[in-house]
Amino acid sequence: QGMLVGGVPGACYYAKVDSNGAIQVTEAGGAAPTPALVTITDRSKSLSTASSTVAAANASRTTLTLQNLDASINECYSFTSAAVCGAAGTYTLAPGQVAFWPAGSAPRLAVTAISASGTPVISAYEGQ
Repeated sequence: QGMLVGGVPGACYYAKVDSNGAIQVTEAGGAAPTPALVTITDRSKSLSTASSTVAAANASRTTLTLQNLDASINECYSFTSAAVCGAAGTYTLAPGQVAFWPAGSAPRLAVTAISASGTPVISAYEGQ
């Protein structure tokens, strides 16, 4: 087995390990794939102790990043209904913690969030 690897810009190469453990690289032909561009939308907002929508349901969402920017207050988020800290279906972001869904894995449901106390900011970015 082997794999396609990058080399000279615009070219593809095939790399594999032979029976002696040496890496063999040969030109595979064709053009290197062009990375897909993603449009990122900032959905960051201040939270409160009442659940609110951070991002509406979005069938085109491909990536999602949520980060608790507060130094001491937990934030909670949900995709199934209103976020309630400690409830089933609600996930906790500790201070400074990040939740990330890379391209193609992001849930497309609405994102709701709540703070355990105060009005901390949740950093939220969705890509499509």
